[in-house]
Amino acid sequence: MNNKFCDILIGLFLCVILEKHAIAAIVGENPNFTSLISMVAFCLIVLLFILSQKLNISKVVEPYSFIAFFLVFFIFIYGFVSTILNQMYRFELLIELFVMVILFFIAKSISLSSFKYLLNSSYLVSSLLAIILMMDRGYVFSGGINYLLISMPLGLTAILSFSNTFTVANPVLKTIYLLCFLVCFSSLFYLQSRAVFLTTIVFILSTYIYYTFHKKNYIKSVFILFLVVFFVNSFSEIFATFYSESSLHNRLDSFLAGTSNEPRNDIYSNYFSNLDIFYFSGFGLG
Repeated sequence: MNNKFCDILIGLFLCVILEKHAIAAIVGENPNFTSLISMVAFCLIVLLFILSQKLNISKVVEPYSFIAFFLVFFIFIYGFVSTILNQMYRFELLIELFVMVILFFIAKSISLSSFKYLLNSSYLVSSLLAIILMMDRGYVFSGGINYLLISMPLGLTAILSFSNTFTVANPVLKTIYLLCFLVCFSSLFYLQSRAVFLTTIVFILSTYIYYTFHKKNYIKSVFILFLVVFFVNSFSEIFATFYSESSLHNRLDSFLAGTSNEPRNDIYSNYFSNLDIFYFSGFGLG
């Protein structure tokens, strides 16, 4: 099998696995549909490795690989026992964990070009999801996808595409990455995830500061920052209206004001206060 074609397929199949929730939202299906598709993609990846004999055994048997495998295997057994004892039978999560163990060894052996195809495919999927989300938010959630599972790939794509604007020299690619960043970042306002939004901002600022000092383009960086501030200030009313009408507005404001009611705090408190009562976690896996 042609190595380049094999790398393309592996990159695309990995994208299907990692972006399965985004794909489900795009096609308007429920998560079960894309879980099936991702399992098929996983089987095809394993088959490609067998046919092309791309698996590097020397990397698989490295000491660090065994340590990582032992750690993940322990978590797998922990989740299995906890699931059985607490009668919370989410075996599909155990299957996904097992798949991640296999993908760990596959990822250590695939070529760099496969990762490039994976990233480029992910950029495309996330950008398409962002556009659909901004055009018709109801359609995206019609399949029952949780907003966190949608916001995470959008935030990650925004961070990576922003970083790529500093690393690529081609002006066309730089423009494409910048547009990808703007689309994915803007789409976060259509979701309720404060954690992903704030984390994305922190990583964007950190990336900007890092490349400013790394490349020592202080004057250029200050000038760009000045232009951004000037642009935002010039259209402040438009941005303020956009934010006030966004899905993020109420949750982020209440969080920053310290007046939000956090159900997660109750879950965490219940978990740690009942460690001596429940087996293992008390909540099973998931």
